[in-house]
Amino acid sequence: MKWQGDRVSVPCRPLFFLLVIFFCSLFFSVEVDSLPKPTLVKLTLKKESFELEVAKTPLSREKGLMYRNHLPTHSGMLFVFDEDSFHPFWMKNTPLSLDIVWLNSQYKIVDFVSSTVPQSLKIYYPKSLARYVIELYSGTVSRLGLHEGDYMRVRDL
Repeated sequence: MKWQGDRVSVPCRPLFFLLVIFFCSLFFSVEVDSLPKPTLVKLTLKKESFELEVAKTPLSREKGLMYRNHLPTHSGMLFVFDEDSFHPFWMKNTPLSLDIVWLNSQYKIVDFVSSTVPQSLKIYYPKSLARYVIELYSGTVSRLGLHEGDYMRVRDL
């Protein structure tokens, strides 16, 4: 240390800042294991099993699959609503193409849209009232030959 008038010159200033950052990180770090894990449900479509994340709060439904760059083939998201309605969906901030499937309260398909355009602001509405909406990997509806009137089996909801 050197005295320069009324101040002290510290040649180890970068080391000091690193120590401050280190100690602050101890107090403000979040362990990955402490983050809430998404609720998952099993879905059966035409004898194939899928594992879906559940979005039942307004915030989780609003975010949906936004900002995801990858979606495994047998996964997706189940949106659970409190009432039947014409629940609209869009692809804003969603870099993936998805299939969107609307279900009534008995898990019957009432409408679907296949292979949506990523990042699109187009709003999709179902033709009939729906209670649930499922977003799946693009092409799943076509690959499985799903139709309006088909039923899905959902476990663990």
